Amino acid sequence: THTRPAMLKHFAHRAAASLFPRNRSAFSGIQKRGFAIDKAMELRLDQLTSEYKVLLEAIEDAMDVHGTEDFAEEVEGVLDHSEVILREWEEILTESSEEQQKDIRIAHGLKIEDMKARVSALQDKEQS
Repeated sequence: THTRPAMLKHFAHRAAASLFPRNRSAFSGIQKRGFAIDKAMELRLDQLTSEYKVLLEAIEDAMDVHGTEDFAEEVEGVLDHSEVILREWEEILTESSEEQQKDIRIAHGLKIEDMKARVSALQDKEQS
């Protein structure tokens, strides 16, 4: 018989394994469906994901200084960074076939929508 903590640890490990597979292409869902992208596009998508993570940290940093004189400057940096990410996102989609666009949107679209929502919330805080 398994003890309760051991079972929880086992299930947590399995859940983490399903969220973070070792095979990156399985995570993106792009190659798995058969619409392979070239290495250059894969690198651009990886860079977009990296920039998204940096932006999330910048948003948290801005929230940490909310109510101080540094807040406006932090928000400006976040807005500039988000515009760069959105331009790259649009370029990636423009340069992709319809099938690739569909798969790219499935694999990465939620990150972009999440980014837009977080930036909007940050702007709302700035105006309040």
